[in-house]
Parts: sequence; structure tokens; C-alpha cells
Amino acid sequence: MHEFDVTFWLKGKPNISYSFDGVIEHEGVTIETRDGKICGKMVISIESGDYNLARERAIKEVEKLTAMLTVILGEGFTIEDIRVERRSIIESEGRVKKITVFDTIGVKEEVHVTKTFSKESSEDVKTKLKELTDKIDKLDRSMDYLRAIKWWAKGDLEEDKVDKFLDYFISFEILASLKCYSRKKYGNEWARKFSENYSITYRLGEKKPITDIRNKIMHVPGPEKDEAEELAKQYADSFGRELLGAIKKILDEAPS
Repeated sequence: MHEFDVTFWLKGKPNISYSFDGVIEHEGVTIETRDGKICGKMVISIESGDYNLARERAIKEVEKLTAMLTVILGEGFTIEDIRVERRSIIESEGRVKKITVFDTIGVKEEVHVTKTFSKESSEDVKTKLKELTDKIDKLDRSMDYLRAIKWWAKGDLEEDKVDKFLDYFISFEILASLKCYSRKKYGNEWARKFSENYSITYRLGEKKPITDIRNKIMHVPGPEKDEAEELAKQYADSFGRELLGAIKKILDEAPS
């Protein structure tokens, strides 16, 4: 087996810093805060010394952890930086030790209030990480749940309100699909049914359905598009808060 050391840093909102009281250990991953940012380390083992395979595996593992922290802390996170370094090989040849050193891979994905977590709060994060990871791993289409959370995180970090609304809507559609609120089953009522059952406001402003707002932003130029964009700007934040509540409720419904 070939071992690789992985070091990563997560990106949250630029005006918020984080401070854990101590280190959080989760399934072989060490998570801590440095200079207000969440970072961590892990070791991954693969059959070959393939850097690209190690990189893909590292990103997949960190993205999953990032999604879990997004749900637990209620704020969006993405990977800011991740470094993958193959461990040196030390071989003894008589009295001589041969050390083989490898290059480091850097993967750059894209950096005020400080949120301080007491020892008890940090332990709570650790407990919730385990519970949430166990639930996600047991779900059918678990990668789609992680993708929905990832789109929610993207919306949470987006500064442009229209783009924020559209990112949230993608997450909304994925979640609705996962819970079988399909057009085939409900026709044009799929979004309203899903919204009603998961406490999401379906009609905004002068009773405009969120589906109409999204469609006009994407497909209808002129005054109707302008009006839809204004509503998206006005309601993006509340849409995101309600959608996060829906994500948590859906995960709570999942078997432990």
C-alpha cells in the first residue's frame, strides 16, 4: 500500500472566523482551527503510487466532511486548499538508509466575526459528525444528498443574491427528487407539494411560485426577468434558511 498525507483548509464566509477548543478526531481525520479557519489532516492509503488517484480520493473524502460540517454548523463551506503528499519511503541497505522523497500536490479550489467553540461544543460537533456520517453512508443515493448540501453551501457563500437563489434552487430540486416529488407523480405541483411538507415558502412577493421565479430568470428576457430577479434578491436569504431546515429534517427522517 502507498500512503499519502493530506492537509486541507476550508473556506467559509469571509467575515467569519472559527475557533475550536482543541482538536476534533473523526474517523482518522484530525480537525482543528488555525488563524480563524477550519483545517485538518488525514492519511489515505491506495494500492498504487498514482498521484492523480490519491488526489481524487482526497478531494472526495474532504468534500464529504465539508458537507457534514455545513449541515452541523448551518453555514456553507467549500475546500479552499488541499495538499496531497506521498510519504517518504525509508529502506535499509546494510548500514545505509535509503530515503525516497516525493513531490507535493497542491490543489487550489479558490480565502469580522469569530465563532468560538468551547470544549463541550467541539465534542458536540464530533458527536454530530459521527451520527451524520453514519446516516449518510446508509442512505440510497448518498452522493446525491451530498451534492444537494454542496449546492446549498455554494449558495450560502455566494455574494450575488440572484446567483445565490439559483444555487439554492438546484439544491431544492435535488432534494425534491430524492424524496420522490417528481413531475411524473405530481405534475406541475411537485414543487408546491415538496415545499408544503418541508416548511419552505412556495409563493413569494405577490404570490409568485419559486419555480416561476427561477424559470423567468433563466428563460424570459425583459421586464418579467427583471421582476423575477428582484424577488430572488429579496427572498434568497430566507429561501436558504428554510432550505437548510428542510435538509436537516430530511436527514433526521433517515434511519440511524
